Amino acid sequence: MAVKFFGQYLVEKQVVMAEQVREAIEYQERTNVSFQDLAVEMGMVIASEVLRAKKQQERDPLPIDETLVRMGYMTTFQREAVLNRLRARHVYLGQALVELGHVSHETIEENLMAFEADQAIYRTDDIRLPAGVPQEGFCRIAADIAYKLLTIVSWIKHHPDAPRLVTTFQGREFLVSMTFVGDVSGMFVVSASRPAALSIARALLNQDDVEKLSHEAVMDAVKEFTNVICGSIVAKAVSIGKKVDIVPPDELPVEADRSVQIPEDMVGLLLPLVVASDSAIDFALFMNH
Repeated sequence: MAVKFFGQYLVEKQVVMAEQVREAIEYQERTNVSFQDLAVEMGMVIASEVLRAKKQQERDPLPIDETLVRMGYMTTFQREAVLNRLRARHVYLGQALVELGHVSHETIEENLMAFEADQAIYRTDDIRLPAGVPQEGFCRIAADIAYKLLTIVSWIKHHPDAPRLVTTFQGREFLVSMTFVGDVSGMFVVSASRPAALSIARALLNQDDVEKLSHEAVMDAVKEFTNVICGSIVAKAVSIGKKVDIVPPDELPVEADRSVQIPEDMVGLLLPLVVASDSAIDFALFMNH
């Protein structure tokens, strides 16, 4: 078993073909709307309030609906009204496959039950870290915030895979680190492929056409994303009594084969992600003993 998405499971079980899953995902993207877009459509908030709420999310990574309520832009009753309509309108992958005529409703229901049973072991709100991780509470906070901000900022669909201790890992085209100093000493690392980095740039720069951006411009976006994550980690660390500062992000050096060696005086914790696209992105923490 391994962490996977429902579409991947259906392809592996030969229920549908990979091309049909891609078609269904494109159908979802055309059909489904986000909470904030629907809230604006329903007249519950205005676009400028959504923009301010999204900036607030960079400091406090809560869901957009909770952020809008906390900032006083909508009431809890209005939020529930939007959520109810969002649930009613949302098209799930299985439904999309049925509506496109690729599979029957009965087959989807049968396989969905089997998929949920297969993946039950991975579904937990508690981040399980391997034994031997220094500053375990801090690392758990860092992982939780990184996972949440990846969704909030980039909209990259992902599932966290099991964190594991490593002495080396394979870096990707965009590899950025940020150093922690103070009560906690170490580094946070983002390793992203170009498609993942472009998704991050698209969100941070608020522009759709990012394909022609230079490598340096995309790298700057990944650095800013890393800065947002680490700033939120530092703010949250106060809740467990840790006073931590950060230094500006920088590119992480790699070996000729793009492998990343964890320094001998540090423990490497890889936070791998399963991503539902051609993108690839992982996080890592290098912690001093």
